[in-house]
Amino acid sequence: MFLEAAADNIAALGLYEKWGFRRVGVRRAYYGDKDAMVMRRDLDTIGSCE
Repeated sequence: MFLEAAADNIAALGLYEKWGFRRVGVRRAYYGDKDAMVMRRDLDTIGSCE
């Protein structure tokens, strides 16, 4: 499973990392003038959130 979050949205990035997502890339200018962090989590880990 993949998602994007604004690279400067520290709260969202932290939340997604807490849910098991890892940063795997950057989409330059994804939000106009802002970059997005691409995050990934394996589906076999869904349901094991703490």
